[in-house]
Amino acid sequence: MTPLSPVVSIGVLDVDGLRLADRTLVPIRGAIRHVGDLYKGARRQGLTQLWLTDAWVRAAGLPETLAVAGQFRELRHPFVSDGLDDLHAFPTALTPWLDLRKKGEAGSGVSIVFPLYDEHAVWGLDTDGATLLTALLAYARAVGPPYYRSPGRTGLDLLQEVGKRGADAKREFPERLPAPAGQADTVTELSWLRTLSPSERGKAYLHSYDKNAQWLSAAGVVELGLSGIEERRDAAGKLPFDKKLPGYWLARIAGAEERWACTPTVAWALERGQAVAITEAYVWTKHSRAMETWYERLRGARTALYADTTPAGRLALGALKYTYALTISGFNSAWQCDKRSPLYRPDWWHLIIAQANANLSRALHKMDAAGYTPVAVHKDAVYLVSDEPDPITACPPSVTLGTGSSIQTTAGRPHPPAYHRRRCLACTRVGAWGVSMWRDSWIILFMAGVQGVYPRSWGDPRWSGQRAGMGEARRLPRG
Repeated sequence: MTPLSPVVSIGVLDVDGLRLADRTLVPIRGAIRHVGDLYKGARRQGLTQLWLTDAWVRAAGLPETLAVAGQFRELRHPFVSDGLDDLHAFPTALTPWLDLRKKGEAGSGVSIVFPLYDEHAVWGLDTDGATLLTALLAYARAVGPPYYRSPGRTGLDLLQEVGKRGADAKREFPERLPAPAGQADTVTELSWLRTLSPSERGKAYLHSYDKNAQWLSAAGVVELGLSGIEERRDAAGKLPFDKKLPGYWLARIAGAEERWACTPTVAWALERGQAVAITEAYVWTKHSRAMETWYERLRGARTALYADTTPAGRLALGALKYTYALTISGFNSAWQCDKRSPLYRPDWWHLIIAQANANLSRALHKMDAAGYTPVAVHKDAVYLVSDEPDPITACPPSVTLGTGSSIQTTAGRPHPPAYHRRRCLACTRVGAWGVSMWRDSWIILFMAGVQGVYPRSWGDPRWSGQRAGMGEARRLPRG
């Protein structure tokens, strides 16, 4: 594990007192009237982050939520404004993360953190002070930099800390990006389902297998563009493909309609022997595995936290998953674009997702070759029907399962809403893949939010599927 940064000291204020990193419980004497009192108490203990448990926030009479009309917003409140006589605050309202610094002083000051107001509930709901502090320290030691503001912000801070290749590539807002980088449907995550065969409709069980850390592993191996964008054309459709160059290729794959595809997608089509005709391309001549070091750090952190089966360890692992997922999706964030951030890299997002799709597709075709054809795929989850009640026994031989600990269904990937109606009979986290299993007389085979079947251009009828409609269902009789 990485040593905790010496410039960060974390404390958690609960109803029974202030908990420090050395497990000391400091009793609270006197009333806490506003954030100014919190700042003074934190400075006396040498803290740079002071976290407030949900129980403490309620006991202090503060609002339960900052949500207004279903949206989370900053809330003007005297608990903040009354304590700012000699303090600078950002922002000057109740918010999940409030930075305070004494007027006229340089330095980092103190961050006051309200997990109750975090709409993602990254650190759980009603987590007690001891568990929250242990989780925060475990996360900081595993990841390196401590958690700061949000999972995505923490991940981006780490990206700039661990590798100059990634940091150097993102010093300036990308003034020039190719047109497909700005198109929402250039790359999408795999989501499709197909009609069940007559024999499949008689199966009693639906198992789902999800590929753990799919985005993270893809980010570690994919080549990402740094500089030197080149546009290449060949109207005859004979533009040569170079799998070493990250970029976008306007290609007709396996006779399907011409569309933009990223390097990993075209490489996978050629690997399968499909015909590819390319008429135009945007490629980066200077490139690297810019997130490789970042990936290795988070992979090590994930391994360390995965071994910790305590409630605090589970919390820290959940926060880590948010960290890499929101960091990667942040490259395609409109907010990053609006503020002209150098971290706005939709091309990186496309290349990482394309690599993840190609990796999962290889796994799908190995399953198919072994006689296991999925009935649906949604992002990192593969759905199979079976008469075998044990998901591990029903697992395709091409999927390598390790050993792990039991988890709740909702602690893994998010499931389609219809699945929430059923009782989960078994759910086990195993090695690189997680497995879960349901049994019911009705199996709802739709994927929430699916707009179509992807990738449309690969031309393989076994994977073309059907357009997924909300409420589309297939009956699986009881066994």
